[in-house]
Amino acid sequence: MERSDKSTNKKTTTAPSKPKGQRKNSAEAEEDEKKQTLRTSTDVYHRVKWDEALDKTEWRMGYLDRFRGMLEIPLLEFIPGGDVPWHRVYYFKKGREVMWDRNTRVDKIFGSGDSSAAEADDVKGKGKGKKGGETKGKKGGQEKGASAAPSTAVPEKVRTANKPAVWTPLPVYRWSATTQSWQESSQSIANKTDGVERVTIVTLNVLFDTYLSEKIHTAKRIPVILHHLKNTKADLIVQCNLGLEEVTLIFLESLLSEPWVRENYYVSDYRGDTVVPYGQVLLSRFPIQKLIQHQYTPHKRVIVAQLELNKRTVYVPVVHLTSDRQESCSTKRAHQLNVVFDRTCPAIGDDADYGMDCFLFGDFNFGDDDNDGAVRKDFVDCWPAVRPDELGYTFDPHRNALAAITTSSGRSNRIDRIFVRSPGCWRPSAVDLICTEPLQSSSAGEGQLLFPSDHFGLKAVIEFTAPLGAVAKRLTADGEEEAEEEEPVYVELTREERIALRPQLRTMHSTAVVVVPPRKLWPALQNIRKDHDKSFTRWMPHIVLLWGFIEEDHFANAAEIFKDALASFSPFTLSLKQFKFFEHSRNFTVWLDPEAEDNALKRLQAELEKEFPFCCEQSGKDYGGYSPHLTVGQFVTKKEVLSHIESWGREWEPMEWKVGRVFLISRKDEEPFQIKYAIKFGGGDDAVTFVGHQPGAAEAESRTGSSSSGSGSAAADHLEPPSTPPADSALYRYLVANKSYDLDQQRKQRQAAVRLVSQACKEVIEKNYNGQVNCEVLHLLGSCQMGVQTADSDVDALCVGPDTMSCSRFFMELRVALEKTKKLQSAREVHDAKVPVLKLQINGVEVDLLYGPYPSSVPITPPSQIDDRSLRKFEPAVLRSISGCRDGDAILRSVPNVSHFQTVLRAVKLWAKRRGLYSNAVGFLGGFSWSVLVAYVCKNSKLYAKSAAAASGDGDLSIEERLLAEFFEVYNHWDWQQPVAITPGSARYKPGHKSDKMPIVTPTPPFNNSARNVARSTLTEMQQEFFRAFDITQASQWNSEAGLNDLLQPTNFFKDYHYYLMVEVHSLSSDEVTKWPTNFSLSLGWLESRLIALIFDLEKNPQTYARPFPGTFVNLHEVIEKEEKDKGKGKGKQQLQAKQTRETLELRSNFPFLGTCFVGLQKLPGGEFTKAEEAEAPPMPELNGPTVDFKSLFDSWRDKPNGNIVTVTPIKRAKIARMVPASFMPGKLN
Repeated sequence: MERSDKSTNKKTTTAPSKPKGQRKNSAEAEEDEKKQTLRTSTDVYHRVKWDEALDKTEWRMGYLDRFRGMLEIPLLEFIPGGDVPWHRVYYFKKGREVMWDRNTRVDKIFGSGDSSAAEADDVKGKGKGKKGGETKGKKGGQEKGASAAPSTAVPEKVRTANKPAVWTPLPVYRWSATTQSWQESSQSIANKTDGVERVTIVTLNVLFDTYLSEKIHTAKRIPVILHHLKNTKADLIVQCNLGLEEVTLIFLESLLSEPWVRENYYVSDYRGDTVVPYGQVLLSRFPIQKLIQHQYTPHKRVIVAQLELNKRTVYVPVVHLTSDRQESCSTKRAHQLNVVFDRTCPAIGDDADYGMDCFLFGDFNFGDDDNDGAVRKDFVDCWPAVRPDELGYTFDPHRNALAAITTSSGRSNRIDRIFVRSPGCWRPSAVDLICTEPLQSSSAGEGQLLFPSDHFGLKAVIEFTAPLGAVAKRLTADGEEEAEEEEPVYVELTREERIALRPQLRTMHSTAVVVVPPRKLWPALQNIRKDHDKSFTRWMPHIVLLWGFIEEDHFANAAEIFKDALASFSPFTLSLKQFKFFEHSRNFTVWLDPEAEDNALKRLQAELEKEFPFCCEQSGKDYGGYSPHLTVGQFVTKKEVLSHIESWGREWEPMEWKVGRVFLISRKDEEPFQIKYAIKFGGGDDAVTFVGHQPGAAEAESRTGSSSSGSGSAAADHLEPPSTPPADSALYRYLVANKSYDLDQQRKQRQAAVRLVSQACKEVIEKNYNGQVNCEVLHLLGSCQMGVQTADSDVDALCVGPDTMSCSRFFMELRVALEKTKKLQSAREVHDAKVPVLKLQINGVEVDLLYGPYPSSVPITPPSQIDDRSLRKFEPAVLRSISGCRDGDAILRSVPNVSHFQTVLRAVKLWAKRRGLYSNAVGFLGGFSWSVLVAYVCKNSKLYAKSAAAASGDGDLSIEERLLAEFFEVYNHWDWQQPVAITPGSARYKPGHKSDKMPIVTPTPPFNNSARNVARSTLTEMQQEFFRAFDITQASQWNSEAGLNDLLQPTNFFKDYHYYLMVEVHSLSSDEVTKWPTNFSLSLGWLESRLIALIFDLEKNPQTYARPFPGTFVNLHEVIEKEEKDKGKGKGKQQLQAKQTRETLELRSNFPFLGTCFVGLQKLPGGEFTKAEEAEAPPMPELNGPTVDFKSLFDSWRDKPNGNIVTVTPIKRAKIARMVPASFMPGKLN
């Protein structure tokens, strides 16, 4: 609703008042009321929006922005109910003339306010059809209603809204012989068709009967039209596409009841969604990968299908453009076609992934004489291309009696057309008219014969001119796909063989051939691009030579081809001095002009294109040929463009470099482009270099925190809950009930702490770094990075900075910076760990912070953007920290659906913790390894290959529950001699070290086993648990509450073993009491990290089974004492002491601070054990050697706190209850 336009009813100018006491008569009062009422901005908007006599593209709206003042936008871009409320709309303009103004009370639309009805006639009369607001007014434009002088020679070009067209998906239908009904068909990239020699396209306007129904006899015409359409198949084509316009529900029902349609075609509609009151229907023999529509108006739309033919993407738009009966029809048609072109074949500078091949057909509603150039010149019109000397009228009132009835001008025209755009691959070979004969023995009355439609149909045969042959073979030794970073094996081919192979290759926009400036020149370019280039996160600074290019699988062969082609090409100097811009239909692209002597860059591009002539998009989409450019930004208005060019031009320092090689680059999915091959000019044995993995320009700022604001929002915002919550499944509800999700208050506290730390880190780094820090320096790790933090999760983070500042110095300066905020509760440095850690507590939130110093030769960027070749420059400890962040990003990029992955990972982590399997330190798996295992299942699940409906759930199971069941199935059957890897590079990892009992490989270089601590016993334990979980999830109702309770039941660790080891660390009280938290924590950390050494030592005896219990228990004796008192036994501490040995009591009196770990020895078969079987228990393993060595290891620890000791006590199963609280004992011991 409009809130404040009521204010316009108040008169803003004063008028002479009546003498006091004299009242106005009713006529005067009524006249004053009329003058005081100004129609609202809502009324004006809807009048202009829906009045077909008005050209909406000429209208603009002025609104008040709260921060930037008065701004203008095209009327077509305004969204009612959006960001701009009605009360901030202040004026409407048609061209340069103000048509409605809130402040001056001008209204030339309705004649309200201080305007007259005569002025409003200008909209319908004098202003009708004019361009740019060409209306008369008084000189100077200062008087009411005045406007600028009329513009001259306004070009007839479309003026569209800046907002991109909205495209919505449509379902595709196929007749099911099983169900005897039309069913929704899967739209998938797997829908490919090879070996297509020709395509026959038929387009026909079938003439709907909303009007003149008594004259056009639709009931008689429908069977004849269907007969003609069926016959277009016979003896002419192998495959066929039919496009129909002005299809009504009645015709659609008749069409879809035809057996030949049901047997052979996919259809775009069967319910009538797109034909009310009329519309287009597309029939295709080929499987449709994707079907979308854009609605120009409620009754006018374009439908675009995406096909895959002969390994090439083909877009098939079916149009029905505005007729000549509409006002500004040429402008509207141009706009409608531009929407299609922007979607299927963008102009220079647009980086969207759209293909080259396009079959455009339908009713265009313009003839050869009135075609205003709306169709681009790179589209081939089939009729004049094949039959240039014939008229080919499809609407001919002189031959067609129905056309004579429906025509308003009596003119014959070729308004139905078929266009083809496909450089070097598809070309029209035949074209003809159909439905040109009247119906036999039928008339339209008054002696006129009845024709099938008022239009003649058009049929064209499009042939695939490139050689077909076999599918292009992979250019590797064994025919299998090579890993991403591994250099493919090049198969030697003769030049003739390579030339013969090229036409079989498919082009794509995920590969390109480019020139890349040296990295030392990047900062100046990136400073501009990061704020203005929409492709900053996808592309490095580059100059495109060929794009789209061939598949990455064929890069090895392409590199050799280019090596030969560039053998005689000499290096040249390239300079970037001047900013220029391209003007597109809805925006502008600003670029730097690469200048080279003797047109060297254009000659280079021509040389490369000559080797791959079908990769000609760069030279073919601009009429002047190839236009080299280095894009730096995009803008909406020309004013912005000129302003920025002037500003940048004043400060720009020209740069130049020697170009001596070109690069083959590619990307996967949404990842940035990466350099794969470099080809040097001049040939030679070293001309081709396999580069492998190289970074793109940037990762998405939302993930890497590349913001330069220093607010820390990137890392903190990563903690936000997902915009799309997980499906409301039984599993999700169980996870919420069991606190696997953090609460809103906890999340906000965690975010506030991260923002505080991030800001402090940025200040410290900038103070100690000579260069400019253009990215976020704080990066999350662990569960927060994965987005699976729980209520009790702490924050693991990494700060990157220069190596000129040591870790200790960074920690010290950061503590000082945080103390100034008055929110730091504690800070403790831990240098004994593999990587030094600063443990912080801020407002109750624990933060474990690592520091990653970058070598001086490596610019400070987010870890995921570090060049793989630069990794060797890092110190091993630092590389370990950096790799953790890189690996986390790689995991998130690898999964097809992050939300599904996160839900399954939460469930797996809860299961692992409940079953005592969650600890990398003691020989099981940590959070990272579990993340890789879950990511592998999500990435390779067949669920995502199914249709959306099938993948959303299976009966009572959600997709997350099905993925969880698949997780246990996969690893129950896994051969652990094979690595688990989620990237091609990590798949090359070769297990062989003694620590590779369970190889789970990190996804980024350097590739390592993340589960190196897994021991023989812990692997066996996890295999048994995988089998148990797999067995449970095979049940039909396993996702019920009872089933989930069974799956996630806590472990029976304290019942399952014959013997136990109680490993304890004791801390003194005496003089050390003031330091005990620090000393005790150090000893606890040592115990947790070194316990695996005891396990490995015990397993040297092949008969020993040693299973550690994750976690360290603090002051168990106090817990036991509290439990005894809570039972109300009265004796309390005395009864507790009776249960414990004198030696234990003495230790605990002298060392009141106690940390305990447990190790189970010799597992019971089946977990059951009775007193009668106790005598048959296996003997206690030999413990003297391993336990003595373990205590010696502690004593020799360099940083051992004074007075702290370690004890290792063996205990029989029957006595374990005396040493642990009853709450740790699930069930009653036998």
